[in-house]
Formats: sequence, C-alpha cells, structure tokens
Amino acid sequence: MRRIHACLSAPLVLVCSLGHAQDILPQTVITATRAPTAIEDVPAGVTVIDRAIIEERGYTTLVDALSAVPGLHVVQSGGPGSQTSLFVRGGDSNQVLVLRDGVPINDPSSPSGAFDFGNDRLEDVERIEIVRGPMSGAYGTGAIMGVVNMISRQGSGDPHGSAEAERVSGPGAAGRATYGGRNGPVDYQMSLDGTTNAGYDPTPQRMVGIYNSTSEPFSSAAGSINLGINPDANTRIGLFVRGTNSFNSLNDDGYPVYDNAMGAAHVNTLFGRLSATTKLLDVWQTTVSLAGNQADRRYSNPLDPNDPNMAFEESRYHARRGGLQWNNIVTLPASDALSAATLTFGYEHIADSANTRVNNASFGYPYQDSVNSSSRTNAGWLGLQGTLYGILDVSMQVRDDSVSQSGNVGTWRAGAVVTLPELYSRIHA
Repeated sequence: MRRIHACLSAPLVLVCSLGHAQDILPQTVITATRAPTAIEDVPAGVTVIDRAIIEERGYTTLVDALSAVPGLHVVQSGGPGSQTSLFVRGGDSNQVLVLRDGVPINDPSSPSGAFDFGNDRLEDVERIEIVRGPMSGAYGTGAIMGVVNMISRQGSGDPHGSAEAERVSGPGAAGRATYGGRNGPVDYQMSLDGTTNAGYDPTPQRMVGIYNSTSEPFSSAAGSINLGINPDANTRIGLFVRGTNSFNSLNDDGYPVYDNAMGAAHVNTLFGRLSATTKLLDVWQTTVSLAGNQADRRYSNPLDPNDPNMAFEESRYHARRGGLQWNNIVTLPASDALSAATLTFGYEHIADSANTRVNNASFGYPYQDSVNSSSRTNAGWLGLQGTLYGILDVSMQVRDDSVSQSGNVGTWRAGAVVTLPELYSRIHA
C-alpha cells in the first residue's frame, strides 16, 4: 500500500492529501450536514468515535472519549464528576452545542448555557460525532464553534447481553450491563452503567493544620432503554428514555484557607424522545420527533462551626427543555453534471424554562437570589449538497431562528471540497 501525506495552510483554504493504492469504504457522518455524508467530503473538521473504538480503548465516560480528540480542550475543575467544560479551537465552552440523537441537551439553567461534560457515561452510546468549526447554519447560534452529537445504541440481531464489573483506584468499583436484540418488527436495547469511588482529599498534605485526610466520594449511575417498532423496512417508530444520577463531594478551601469537606453536588437528569422515521418513494426520508429533557442540580454546604469563613450553601437549579423537530432528507435526481445530491430541510421548536434558588452565606453575610425564566425558539433550515462533475463536493446551509427573548437571527454556511485524484489530494474550503 502506498500512502502520501501533504499539508498546506492558507487563510481560507486547507489542503491535505491522503492517498491509498487500494479503495476503502468511506466512513459517513450525519451531524455535519444533517444527511449521511462521507467524512472526506465534509468541508469541516470531523471526528467519529464509534462503538468499536469506545470498547477497544476502554472509554467509560464522555470526558475519556473527548480528551483524545484533536482540536478539543477538556477542562475539569476537580475530580470525577466535577464541573467539566469543553473548548473547541479556542472558543468559549458555551459555543459548543451538545446533542443526543440530534436533540439539543445543553442546560438552560446554566448561566452561560454551557453543557457539563463531567457526568455522562457511554454504555448506551453507539457513536459520537464531533464537528469542529462554525455549524450555526445547521444548528443555530449555539453551535458557533462546533457540535458534539451522541447517537444512542439500537438493538439488532438475536437477543444478546453482557455484564462486567471491576475494581478501580480510589478505592472504588464500576459496573456495566447491556441487553438488546430484535424480535420480528421490535428492536430493543437496555443499558445500565455506574461507578462509585471513595475518593481522596485534594488538599495537599504540605498544608499543615488544614489537611485533614477527609476523602471526597463520588458516585454516578445511568440507565436507558431504546425501543423500536418497524412495521416495514422503511419505517421505525422509536422511544428512547434515559436517566442519570450523580453525587460528588466538593472541596471548598475558602479564604482564609480552611478544608471544608462537607460540600456536595447532586445532579439528576431525565431525557426522553419519541420519534417516527419513514422513507417515501425511496427518495424522501422524513423524521418527526418529540423530546423532553430535565435537569436538577443541588449544591449544599452545611455550616461548619470551625470554618473561619462561616460558609454555607443550599442552592437548587431546575431546568426543563421540550422540543419538536421535523427533519427531511430528499435525494435529488442525478445528471452528468450533478451526482450524490441531497436536499435537507426542517423545522424545530424549543421551549426552555429555568428555575433557580441561590441561598448561600459567607462571613455571616447571606446572599439569596431566585430566577424564573422561560424562552421559546422557532427555527427553520434548508441545506443543499452534491458533487459537481465528480470532483467538486459542495454544501450549503441556511437557518433562521426566532427567539422570544431576542428576535430573529439568521445564519448561513457554505463549503466545498475539490478532489484531485492524480495527487491523492483534496482541497477543503
């Protein structure tokens, strides 16, 4: 096998080549254009982490999987389960949109709207698609720097299952179990995943008089079920439900420095999606889905009489998101000039609400605040992609978002990939 590499960068163009003396089947991605597209034909930085890679490399959390992806910077504020942010190509963490099966799941009660990557586990994930770069033309202003889409596992084949348990450092234990398959028109996939850890004291032992060797435990559990009914080869009606629960102790040294180890964070989430997908006349695939996401976060820190900071907290954050999506992929007729052409269009309605109750104190001075807020977003998008004369792959997307709090926002994106087979090269723009 002969392989040739070359790379040349310019302000708007990146030229990279990768040649093979034999043909291989291209890997496809859906997130980048909302239609199945070969990665090599996508004018964006794309990484796919499929189930085989997850199991081969032993990834158990979303943090594990994303930490090794080029162009991503994962920042964790503490040990397992602590607040974790993702920065793509130097952008802010709230400029990355996180999807579950194409549905936005960023937390509306977060002040910045950023997603906390610290608690998600991977036993029910079939693949993770990461698109680096501006994707607002397809997904709105929340995707300025990129998109992370977690696609859930579906049952197939004869009934089969697996279970495993392990002891981990900390000390702690972790376990996973799955069961799935297909029986006639019904497919099913169930997953359980959890870990618990006694933790350690992050306060350095050199801090004499403050270090108290108090461990800070962590536990996390996730369970999901994915059911589908397939009345014919072109139609699937699916129901996916997933719940998570996590607990981690927080180390708050304060100022003056004092090792108050009684702080804790409790996070519970619930996600559900009901969808129906069918293909009409072998050229038009349409999907209608109704989804809901709920997140409850509680931060507590009982008053320690020995704490010179007199720190106290009992705060709660409750968020709800409901959404309706209508996605369409239409295969266009091929001609001598245009091939592999698809038209994508759709509509999305998102209803967000956030209720927060902040109650804390420091040095005896209390601080209380509450927020009750909601917003509605209606969006429509249109996309077109195809190959011109067998060498030029083009894609274009345009989207309009109408937000109840801020009015209309229009975004667009255009890209092209030129194939130079003689040079084993592609030019991305």
